[in-house]
Amino acid sequence: MIANSSTLVGNAGDQMTITIGTESFTVDIGARSLSSIQDLINEATDNVGVSAGIVQESDTSVHLVLTSESTGLDNQISVAFTDDLGGAIADPLGMAQIQAADDAQITIDNTYVISRSSNTIDDAIEGVSIQLLAETTATSQLTVSRDAESISGAVSGLVESYNSLMSSIAELRNGELNGDATLRLIENQVRSIMGGSAGVDGAFKYASQAGITFEKDGTLSFDSAELTSALETDRGALVDLFTNEDNGLAARMDSLMDSMLSTSGLIDAREDGLNSRVDSANDQIERMQYRAGAD
Repeated sequence: MIANSSTLVGNAGDQMTITIGTESFTVDIGARSLSSIQDLINEATDNVGVSAGIVQESDTSVHLVLTSESTGLDNQISVAFTDDLGGAIADPLGMAQIQAADDAQITIDNTYVISRSSNTIDDAIEGVSIQLLAETTATSQLTVSRDAESISGAVSGLVESYNSLMSSIAELRNGELNGDATLRLIENQVRSIMGGSAGVDGAFKYASQAGITFEKDGTLSFDSAELTSALETDRGALVDLFTNEDNGLAARMDSLMDSMLSTSGLIDAREDGLNSRVDSANDQIERMQYRAGAD
């Protein structure tokens, strides 16, 4: 029994090797306090996924507790202790297993036994994430429905982001970048993606078919009821409109942003051009000042 977290344990040279699966790391624990050992474990650069803490059971009893940062049998913790000569020794910390590692398990259709390391199982039924909340042998019925609300929220967020971008562009156009061709190009290209055909197969090819429409002032508006109707008509085609890897709205917008924001991209090149003009203007000013001084 260790009296408190500052009590020194073991002998100089003692080491503890902590193993998870096939990976392990070692810390020096000899003649150190639990507080020191806890810090050595948590701060070890080669820590393989273990967190250490101290539990005070009573005024005269404290314990070092190790917890795996990942769940499941593959992440079970084991410990071994050696002395300064590398020989095995008894555990000087008095550790004991509190909870054995285990996998989560469910049976689907009273036939298929599914075991996973996490209580969240998202690869047993395609497109369905199952969160296991408690252990039971009773049969439960799983009802799967479309989460139209979260889809609507994502599309609404897209519309808000577009309108925010257009608002920023308008401010720049009315300020320091009045008449700037690059700003106008960005605006036109983004608007073209949101207003043009996505070039995908299926029933839905335009954002307007998903409830996204342009207002007279150039902003976008969103009709969630129209989106829900589209989901009920052909969910796959609607999802493809936004997420198709080649021609979906998200992919086309991502490609456009890369061309604009990447090194040597449109904005970077425009910034270099503006800086070059500033440098040239400064050089002219210096030459004029030099001539004025010479005269």
